[in-house]
Amino acid sequence: MATLKTITITNKANSYESRITNGRHVVIADEPEDLGGTDKGMDPVDLVLAGLAECKVVTVRAKANKLGVELGEIRASLSIETGKGEGRSLASNVEVKLDWDAPTSEEITEKILGAAGRCYVHRLLQGSFEIATTKK
Repeated sequence: MATLKTITITNKANSYESRITNGRHVVIADEPEDLGGTDKGMDPVDLVLAGLAECKVVTVRAKANKLGVELGEIRASLSIETGKGEGRSLASNVEVKLDWDAPTSEEITEKILGAAGRCYVHRLLQGSFEIATTKK
């Protein structure tokens, strides 16, 4: 494995609210009220989608810069539909809609969207995961 990242999360006592940190930044996560939380932060699925969205817009910006194209503000809107997969797994479909301020030719748009489809988090989510859960 080439990259090691560590995230630490502390869940408040008798609550679903958690403090997530990478050692430099902090994010608050929670569950919606209808699931027993206090809705003080994004839920876990929102956080995954947010990571994917950030990766895509940054990749779009980098590709546009490489092409010498100014896009102005870049926006992403993501939605997810999840259902039963095989066994106990889930099958999810994510729709990503990207938009930016400046007009771009069809050729430039295709190059930018192609790069967005290869962003790191996109490839991470489509790749192979082995998750080991232990107690410290």
